[in-house]
Amino acid sequence: MRNEKLVNTIGGLLFLLFAVVFFLKSLDYAYRGAFGPGPGFFPSWLSGILIVFSIVLIAQQFAGTGSRREAKAKASSGNAAYYKEIVYVLAGMVVYIAVLPFLGFIVASALFLAALFLRGVKWYVNIIVSIGVSTGLFLIFDTLLGVALPTNQWGW
Repeated sequence: MRNEKLVNTIGGLLFLLFAVVFFLKSLDYAYRGAFGPGPGFFPSWLSGILIVFSIVLIAQQFAGTGSRREAKAKASSGNAAYYKEIVYVLAGMVVYIAVLPFLGFIVASALFLAALFLRGVKWYVNIIVSIGVSTGLFLIFDTLLGVALPTNQWGW
């Protein structure tokens, strides 16, 4: 349990550092555009929310609080299964970053989300959500905000 608190505290500090850097970089972009939110709107809000969640995670570790249900589930499933899930997600992120320039944002993101949802969601819901979220995010960033995202030879 003590080791878990240390890992969560270090993870919270790393996410906090990442969020602060992300927030500072988002200030380089215009918060408002001519017709609404600018390219700095979403990153600043997203990093701000991540800062808050990171601080909450760190505070929970010092206060000794947390989800009892989550701790009980981790204890009953064993540490190996818990770490296997972490490795699964991290490996997926590495593959996602590697294939993003070749497959484009929509295809790579849909495959990444489908892999994450694979074990917990019905296959047809998985396909609809993965493709829908990836396409929706592409349309929001590329079309509305004018943020260039990686595309494949078909432009998506």
